[in-house]
Amino acid sequence: MLQNEVEVKTEKKQEQKNKCIKDIFSDYETKSNIKNAEIKELNLIKKKSILEITIKSDEYIEIKEIWYFEKFLIERFKFTNINIKIEYQENTRKKSIETEWKNIICYMAHKYPLAKPLLLMKSDIKIIENEILVKMHIKGADFLRAKKTDKELERVLKNLYGIEYKVELEEDIEEKEILEYDKHVKDLEEKAIENIIHNHKEENYSNINSKNANTNNIGTPNNQENKETNIESFNDPDYKMPDNLEGYIEEHQSYIPEETNQDDIYQEDLSNKETIEQNYIMGKPTKAKEKKEKIKDITANDGRITLEGRIIAQEVRETKTGKRNANI
Repeated sequence: MLQNEVEVKTEKKQEQKNKCIKDIFSDYETKSNIKNAEIKELNLIKKKSILEITIKSDEYIEIKEIWYFEKFLIERFKFTNINIKIEYQENTRKKSIETEWKNIICYMAHKYPLAKPLLLMKSDIKIIENEILVKMHIKGADFLRAKKTDKELERVLKNLYGIEYKVELEEDIEEKEILEYDKHVKDLEEKAIENIIHNHKEENYSNINSKNANTNNIGTPNNQENKETNIESFNDPDYKMPDNLEGYIEEHQSYIPEETNQDDIYQEDLSNKETIEQNYIMGKPTKAKEKKEKIKDITANDGRITLEGRIIAQEVRETKTGKRNANI
């Protein structure tokens, strides 16, 4: 009886040992030799939804084929990430890291885009025993170290080649390359500024035209001519406030003369309510009790004040905490 149990367990172990990727994931269609690799271990981290797979192969597996298989598993089973470790049998001919360097960088770019590994595309490597010196021909070594890209690269190399390497990032830039890089960055900045100014001008002109169109559509007598208001561009460096203050909120007296009846003032305000509201583009009359101040007269000791004028631009942004900030 005991001998039969041992034989059954041995057969089960033999079956598990011989299971390949094509046997377990039969719906994965590929012509690559990765389908013949034996699955040695499967480990699922439920909290992070990460699947770790250890495979064994007697043939070298192209790095791009590893990524295709990982992509299939992510789309098929909705994992957040897949980590594949490869164990090659002895005497298996493998491509060197120098030969596969760009493919390794592309593999990392797919898996860890936030680490910005594509900055390493313009780089050369030198391997001394278990140390890899990466000489970058562009700036960014400190940035990649802050992103821990070098540590991710060490882990990827261990999974692909089964060897622990120490990665050192170093900038090796000639003076000519520095000048070209600085010129490229400056051109990008100038182009970005031009695009922002151009888009802002177009937005302002469209807003002004829409306001003018709305003003012209208001019903007026046929014999009354519409007044044209010359409004200068907000982006003009010589911009000044228009001389015509039509549309601005008129100041009203905040006190009641002694000889005037309070009830008469109340009735007059009700009768003129519609006329006052038409002068506003947006909002309603303020009920603030503070004295209205001019911006140029504001000091640090004023405390709470009231400003009155026309809103020419506004922007609302939501912060990471969910609050909203309004810039007027």
